[in-house]
Amino acid sequence: MLITLATVDSVLIVVFILEKAVVDEFSPEEPLWYAVAFPQLLHPLREISITGTIFMIVAISTERYRAICHPMSQRHKVQFLTRCCTSLI
Repeated sequence: MLITLATVDSVLIVVFILEKAVVDEFSPEEPLWYAVAFPQLLHPLREISITGTIFMIVAISTERYRAICHPMSQRHKVQFLTRCCTSLI
């Protein structure tokens, strides 16, 4: 799960760098590739990455809570929750 969270966060960082650093700072006007890619690729990718990050943090927090507060409970329930959250992404 941590690898998935790192991957989603990396995608989010790349999208933010493309938006803020490259387009806002280095281009005096909006480039054509950005005007075409933003509504079709960059905006949905940013929103999917934010949602994936939130879901992964909730899944990791739930797993840690159950491991600390209920250490003797059945582990397959936590693994099932982990698989469900990971498959959503």
